[in-house]
Amino acid sequence: MLKHDRQQRLAYEKTLYRYSTALERGDFDTIITILHEAEDDPYLEHLIFEMHQDDYQKEEPTMSHVSSKQPPATEETPPPDLNRSLRSQPEQAPRTRKRWLTTLRGIAAVAIVAILIGSALLIFSAINASHNLAKNQQTSTGSSNKTLHNIVVDAELTLAGSTAGREVLTARDASTGVKLWSYTVPKGLDGKVFDTKGKKGLVHSDSANPNLVVQDHVVYFAGNKQVLALHALDGTLIWQTDLGTMDQHVVIGDFLPSLVVEQGRVYASGYSQGNLYTLDAKTGKIIWHYDASQPALLSVNKGVAYVTANEHYIKALDGNDGHTLWTKDVQTMPISATVANNVFYVQVMHSLVDDPKGSHKDQRPLIALNATTGTQLWSVMSQAGNPTDLVVQNMLVLFDGSHFCGYHTSDGTHAWCTTGPQNTVSGVHIASNNGSIYGIFNLDGGRQRVQAINPQNGKIYWSKDVDGVVSNAPLILPFGDSLVLPLSRSVLDQATGKELWHFDAVKNVLVIAGGVGM
Repeated sequence: MLKHDRQQRLAYEKTLYRYSTALERGDFDTIITILHEAEDDPYLEHLIFEMHQDDYQKEEPTMSHVSSKQPPATEETPPPDLNRSLRSQPEQAPRTRKRWLTTLRGIAAVAIVAILIGSALLIFSAINASHNLAKNQQTSTGSSNKTLHNIVVDAELTLAGSTAGREVLTARDASTGVKLWSYTVPKGLDGKVFDTKGKKGLVHSDSANPNLVVQDHVVYFAGNKQVLALHALDGTLIWQTDLGTMDQHVVIGDFLPSLVVEQGRVYASGYSQGNLYTLDAKTGKIIWHYDASQPALLSVNKGVAYVTANEHYIKALDGNDGHTLWTKDVQTMPISATVANNVFYVQVMHSLVDDPKGSHKDQRPLIALNATTGTQLWSVMSQAGNPTDLVVQNMLVLFDGSHFCGYHTSDGTHAWCTTGPQNTVSGVHIASNNGSIYGIFNLDGGRQRVQAINPQNGKIYWSKDVDGVVSNAPLILPFGDSLVLPLSRSVLDQATGKELWHFDAVKNVLVIAGGVGM
């Protein structure tokens, strides 16, 4: 392999980033330009070939049936479902390494056809897997007369009375709100239970932050040193795994505990001190764990877990066994991150070394790294009054403490911020679905504001204030055409913000987590 100095390697990283982004967006002008460059640069050609080689070898049997005479796809905007399929599939490689520009239109057509075939196979496999799992669930529970639903699950905590500190998971039909089942968690949430004149109560901090995930007909719940898996069909227990003996230790401002289910593994971070445990999703068996004093997990993508290390380092860990793939020093503590299109985006704390008086404490570095190698692509300063989610939907979107703001993913330049009087009492959640951004944040006076935003220009489609528990971890969960707000006990229409249904509040019962899926 040819050798190049650091500056040249960085230039190649940026070119590969432009190339992968262009493939993701269907930007054939940029693709053709870079392929032209590769004709005269053997090392660039080698890098592009390597990037495609693994995926191509997996798809070659399928591709052998595809004729290169397929008509080229048009560049009109595909429907939302096709958009999601295209975004979720890996880019396909050219069949050989001989010449990159042999009939470019043919390459483009074959690439699009391959992606569509891959999408169809994935959907077909998912449908079969869903049917098989549904049959297995019905057989194992003896509930053959029950029907699988899209469900909303919330975790409810009793604050007073003889059952103070007990958690109950309740599932409802996502379309109607009809209650389907409930399950009492065997081991209640950590909290200080007090007894006054025979009446029990609970002092609860939402920094404990239990989490719910609904995926592939299974409900996963993490909290108080344990992870549970339940059948989504009827709430029966599949497995329960204890995560060590150390209590949760979360300081306000730290990265919060999190639960992620991906590629057959469950990642639970911050439920026993800050440790990250990786479990087999089918059996609950612990595969490996990563020790940390505070919640360590930043993001999970394509079988790689990205974690904090020694306060100002980021490590990429292989999801199979936890071994380190790369380590990057980002100078200060990472506070939020996401991965999209093989780019790891991270926002880090303000550095008092460069600004000892804290004059610019609301300015925080926003950094883009190559997700495979850890090489830095760009770094800019961003506004952020409190820790914020990072979400990529064409733009990189965050909350600056007052407004939602968008940054160009190519170089980090600021693009827009929403307008209008806004305020937050710490705590925000951002999500994306169907090409839009949805955000929720706390307002003064115990209310929360929900907004639907155009990620291209920051235009607010609609804004709605809702009642809810002021939390440092509010939740907004897009699902289908709905927005589920577990802490507000409400489900909204994504297009208009109109409430579709809600479930009534119960005295001395607090909703502390939620999930939605099938």
